[in-house]
Amino acid sequence: MNSELGHTRSKTVLYLEYLIVFILFWVYHEFSKFFIYHSHIRVQISPEAAPLFGVVVNVAPFKLRWLLSPFIAYFELLFFSLLIYKNKLSRLGSFLFALFFVELVVNVGIEFTDIWRFPIISLHGASQYINDVNKFNNLSDILKNYVSKMYFLTTHSGTHPPGPVILMWIVTKLFGFSHLVKIAFILLFEPFTAFYLYFLGKELYTEKVSLYAVLLYIVSPSIVMYGFASMDAVFAVFLVGTLYYFIKSMVTVDESRWRYIAGIFFVVSSMLTFASSFLVMYFFFFTILTYFLNREYYVRSLKTFITIILMFISVLLFLKFFFHFDYVACLLEAMKIDAYGSLHHSGCGTGFESPERYFFISFSNLFAFFIGMGIPGITLWFRELWSIAFGKRRVRIFEITDVFIISFIVTLLLNAFGGLYTLETERIWMFLSPFIILPAAKNFTNYLEKVKFKAEPFLTITLAFIQTLLLEILLYTLW
Repeated sequence: MNSELGHTRSKTVLYLEYLIVFILFWVYHEFSKFFIYHSHIRVQISPEAAPLFGVVVNVAPFKLRWLLSPFIAYFELLFFSLLIYKNKLSRLGSFLFALFFVELVVNVGIEFTDIWRFPIISLHGASQYINDVNKFNNLSDILKNYVSKMYFLTTHSGTHPPGPVILMWIVTKLFGFSHLVKIAFILLFEPFTAFYLYFLGKELYTEKVSLYAVLLYIVSPSIVMYGFASMDAVFAVFLVGTLYYFIKSMVTVDESRWRYIAGIFFVVSSMLTFASSFLVMYFFFFTILTYFLNREYYVRSLKTFITIILMFISVLLFLKFFFHFDYVACLLEAMKIDAYGSLHHSGCGTGFESPERYFFISFSNLFAFFIGMGIPGITLWFRELWSIAFGKRRVRIFEITDVFIISFIVTLLLNAFGGLYTLETERIWMFLSPFIILPAAKNFTNYLEKVKFKAEPFLTITLAFIQTLLLEILLYTLW
């Protein structure tokens, strides 16, 4: 009797925590709206949607057909969850195929609530990068003249390295020039991030944690809302891949092979997005913390970190001397455009125009990212942080998973408050999902072992799905 009472109390506490996080997000949203209206600071987000980027749309008159495809996706998700719960996907190939298919169905199913209302070709995100392909003659021309043309490129091409335009150039040459081709490419490529999330979870935690992690991942708002037409979903594959191979070099005997693969993935990532700098900072802090907290991994971490940096510098020098592409000049031009604008970019400012704007943008960077990770995911993540900080341990021994989380928190705060980003982090930081989802799944796994409530996984996944669906219906993100 006491055991059942304890299980009920634990379940009640978790849902109360979900509610508290929801209220916290709502309060910050209302504060953001009030602050933008009354402080008269310039930001590129609508007060009605703050701290997220997008436009709040009028859903009246509501059409039931909007919910047809989401309901199909939901039941597909529940069936997938049931197969995982009953261990019916024990073969790796079967699991990965099912994961690929389910994530595709969930992305398309929820996104169709927008497609009923907005023509797919009119999406702002559909035109990014691909519309710049015809401004260059060939791949060599892209590298050689990219910096000089950045001011005239589409909004996001002007603030990124040439990698996305190069990728779109290759895709359009193979499959034809079409916005639908680009969207299909993103939809078919994005699920590989979930693969890396799964394998990373197995290296750091357990098989069960990895399985719950992918369930939380594929219904996270950021993953669904920007996994349809945003190239950030493609960037995430290489960024999360870099993280996976970095950790792989920590925990396996044959470390050198994974070290070089991590370097290759990071070089590709750095050519796709300047957000790859987050991983440089993270690897730096990870290496420093292993020296103080877990010396066992210090030497391996240092070797991998140095290898990644040396490979990155080598490629930059190669591009500089043989293709006349200056990465540093590209970065400086992107920072200038992001702050002051270009032909297609209104400019976001530096973030340091006033103390009020600085603190609002810095805190909004965090809140937008957290909202994008989903209420259940963030709640479980904070529960895991609490467990690490105040959990009962006879001896204070820091595991690699502790270093994994602590290094992320330090890097996250530095990036959020360092003036490096001016909002839209729910999209830009979607590659950081493993740092949230994996610890959250670890906490959720421990929780399920205590409550013994068979319906619990499905209830939490349902809550995450509802949040994502509501955001998709109420918020037009232009992607």
